[in-house]
Amino acid sequence: MVKDLRSFLKQIESSFYRIKKEVDPLNNLAALANEADRTIMFESLKGYPGWKAVAQMPGNWEEIGVTFGVAPDMVIKEFSERIRKGPTPCKIVKTGPVKDVILTGDDVDLTKIPAVVNMEGVSQYITMGVSVVKDPDTGLRNASIHRMQVKGKNKTGLLINTGRHLGEIYRKYEERNEPMPIATFIGHHPLYLYAGAWTGPFGVDELEVAGTLLGEQVELVKGETVDIEVPAYSEIVLEGEVPPRLRELEGPFGPEYQGYSLKMPQMSHVVNIKAMTMRRDPIYLTYYGSTAGMRYVTLGMMETIYRRVKEVEAGTVEVKDVYVYPQYSLVVIQIVQKYWGQARNVLMAALSTQYLYHKIAIVVDEDVNIHDANDVLWAISNRVNPSEDVFIIPKLRMDPMDSSLREIGSQGESIWYALGSKMGIDATKPPLTEPKLRSDCERGRPKGFGIVHLRDFLA
Repeated sequence: MVKDLRSFLKQIESSFYRIKKEVDPLNNLAALANEADRTIMFESLKGYPGWKAVAQMPGNWEEIGVTFGVAPDMVIKEFSERIRKGPTPCKIVKTGPVKDVILTGDDVDLTKIPAVVNMEGVSQYITMGVSVVKDPDTGLRNASIHRMQVKGKNKTGLLINTGRHLGEIYRKYEERNEPMPIATFIGHHPLYLYAGAWTGPFGVDELEVAGTLLGEQVELVKGETVDIEVPAYSEIVLEGEVPPRLRELEGPFGPEYQGYSLKMPQMSHVVNIKAMTMRRDPIYLTYYGSTAGMRYVTLGMMETIYRRVKEVEAGTVEVKDVYVYPQYSLVVIQIVQKYWGQARNVLMAALSTQYLYHKIAIVVDEDVNIHDANDVLWAISNRVNPSEDVFIIPKLRMDPMDSSLREIGSQGESIWYALGSKMGIDATKPPLTEPKLRSDCERGRPKGFGIVHLRDFLA
């Protein structure tokens, strides 16, 4: 059976939330999604008869584990091992469920899609679309996730960042003074989101990466109006073009990954939608930003950091786990340090990946739960000498959406980034080569810790 959104929902049907009462995507869906600690389905949408919506997928680490078929604490290792296998070629098929309904020309109407208003004072946004384009020089596909503001029946905004793969491809079309064909699919198995959010080498087809993660060839169908292939089992596909040298006001979008709405409307790119295809009973996929629904983004970051740290230390340090907190800027790495100085090497590796978001990296030992902020704070409080264990690197290119940093250029221009600094914190105890010093830093634990649990005695 092909793995898609519906097959995944089937896998977790005993645990995800189902909301049967009517919910309004324009007024209250976001607030309900924000409270969810797992995937949530809305089965009745005000003003959108026949539609369902799914939000915050994946909603927790148990669900992420389901996507890979492993325990939650094995996800990053499994992700990394699958990525190393390389891309899996896709398979072109004649048709698929996403072609059940085909709308072109005047029949295109984006206002019929239940795009959500996430915050007061902002407009409707498509937030979980995976946009597919082709490099005009090589014909290779690129798939990535970008927000799209709904601007009318057949037009959206599109956020393109300087230096990202989509930005480089669009630049080539703009230099030719040609529109860039684009197809955005909405609603699929979570592994497509992981592939689209993962940043690999330029020229790698993320749909082929999705095939490797899925363990099966991705079946693709050709677009109706653009020369681009999209997954046949998607829920919705929007086909269009991004005109050259055209920018319009876009934003504010809320919330950004930091958890608040940033930037007044700025000039950004535009997509003219030429066709919509979808299933007969489509499920719209969305998320409320900065919360659990953003795990699909941070997962790729964690895998990249995990792999980079292991490469830098050439296997001499044991990397137990990596966690990127939902707002992206804070990274915590759990290691078993063998020699003095390894923790600092790990910190520098974690802060120098292709991701521009990370400002602070913290390294801790295996006795600290990196998913528990209070436990991480305990390590910082009790295992850090600030004058020796903290360092700051200034004047680095960073993410322009971070309002705490100095913005260079502006959104929609050929140059747009931020200038800022990064900090590393070594919150580890002495290494294995210093057994006496290391034993002095062992945590006190109650007798029976990890063996008995209060919940078992309350039953």
